[in-house]
Amino acid sequence: MVDLIAISSGFFSQIVGLRAWFLLLHNYFVQVIKGSFSSIVGVSTTTTTPELFINIKDYIRFGAVCRSWRSLYTQHQTNFPPQLPFLMLPSSELFAVNDQQTCCIYDLLDKKIYTNFLLHLPTPHDQTYYGGSSHGWLISFTPTSPPVVAQLFNPFLSSSINLPPLTNFNYFIEQETECTPYFFLQKVVLSTNPASNPNTCLVLAIFGGYCRLAFCKPGDNAWTCLELHPDSKNLPWQLRLRYRPCSLTEDIIYFENKFYTVDSFGALWVIDLDVARPMLSNLLPPVDESQYSPDVSYRNYVVQSSGHLFHVRRAWTHPVLDDYSYSTAKFEVFKLDQTHRKRVETKNLCGQMLFLGSNASLSLQASDYPGCKANCIYFTDDYIEGYYDDDITAISPGAPDMGVFNLEDGSIESHYQVRESRRCHPALIWIEPTPHTVGKDG
Repeated sequence: MVDLIAISSGFFSQIVGLRAWFLLLHNYFVQVIKGSFSSIVGVSTTTTTPELFINIKDYIRFGAVCRSWRSLYTQHQTNFPPQLPFLMLPSSELFAVNDQQTCCIYDLLDKKIYTNFLLHLPTPHDQTYYGGSSHGWLISFTPTSPPVVAQLFNPFLSSSINLPPLTNFNYFIEQETECTPYFFLQKVVLSTNPASNPNTCLVLAIFGGYCRLAFCKPGDNAWTCLELHPDSKNLPWQLRLRYRPCSLTEDIIYFENKFYTVDSFGALWVIDLDVARPMLSNLLPPVDESQYSPDVSYRNYVVQSSGHLFHVRRAWTHPVLDDYSYSTAKFEVFKLDQTHRKRVETKNLCGQMLFLGSNASLSLQASDYPGCKANCIYFTDDYIEGYYDDDITAISPGAPDMGVFNLEDGSIESHYQVRESRRCHPALIWIEPTPHTVGKDG
């Protein structure tokens, strides 16, 4: 590859032009991925190393050269294996002044912010809230004036997909007292990448102060708010949730053609939206109250890793009573045994690493990314209130609560240190770089 790049770019420009040069480089990378490296340089594929295989960062670096090259970058892309997510940061981490419509990205492997590849967002940070990321798409909504507009936006492709306005959420939100704007959409998870599967993508959202559920498809005119009730065998959970089992949801994951959710009590649910009448089933009961500590707050996640479902609990501590500061003390990971309807705690992710936060939970094999750590949880601060409490109370809760938790020894270390000890706007989010181009019907 070094020899290929070393060939005079002027030679390529004179013979085949810039576009052909890019396509030649693109085809070269594709052949590498397909194991055809030997057909290019005469080296046996059995002797190639992982470093020879293309990473989407090569495309990003290519697109960062100039506008012409970025245009080619967005037009000519290929399919990649799962990519390590970037940490999306406000531009103030790179520049002295925060550009309200620009973010930068931090690379865990290179341990640096890309100075020449910025993410340009469609609306200013102070007018927009983000319900996390899924499959490389940010979910944004602007509550400044009704109707509240929501959209999917892919900052790597500069592509957007409009979602239905949140008009029919009003009936539910009006029943809640003092529902602040950032509670309109707390988290949104996609069933698939809408760029490559625009006709089959489902969007499931957690909305409102009671954390209810609603879904739609890109192109729908309205959201469908879920008011599902389990059968009579699940009466204890009906009573505990005041007959609103589709509320108090804390996380969602799409796995094996179904959405799985976990509520604030730790109960696990499965929702089948592929039927005429969506069905709700309880997988596991809530966590026993004896496993809670009175001075600790908990957040629940549901994760798919190596073909299995896991329930992850995050424990927060508050150093000073009535203080707005908080920090993650530990994570607990439970493998779900659906056959016997029980959780089995584990400290072994079989070489995987988890990425948790406002993003759709992600699991990757650590050995595929040199420098990353197996059996660890890379987490960001997804306590949304913490990002906006200073707007209401004028008291800042301090730097974002994020780091790397080691399941084996319980230690926590930093993966990125923000420049200032304060909350950032927009919130720090893991986002997967996506190389797919939006189709005509997307």
